[in-house]
Amino acid sequence: MTNLRKSVADIRMSAGEYKAEARDLDAILAQFEGIEVLDPAVTLCRPDCRIEIDGRYLYSDENHLSVFGAHLFEADLKRALGRLLGERDRR
Repeated sequence: MTNLRKSVADIRMSAGEYKAEARDLDAILAQFEGIEVLDPAVTLCRPDCRIEIDGRYLYSDENHLSVFGAHLFEADLKRALGRLLGERDRR
């Protein structure tokens, strides 16, 4: 069995390339109400998508943030979950 995932060093892309790849998923998600997307590209892709900060990789492979990368979005995730849980509790 062959691992088809790219290595972290091979996933460099520009913000424009990322937007082109994300377009289909964005169109699908736009059809649903109540979905909140936490897109790391908003933070990481200016103008090119960063794959490391201070020598530490942000991704474990081409589609998944590393633990270090995920920690960069901890506050954003807590806010999003707080909103979602608050809405659920009000029902």
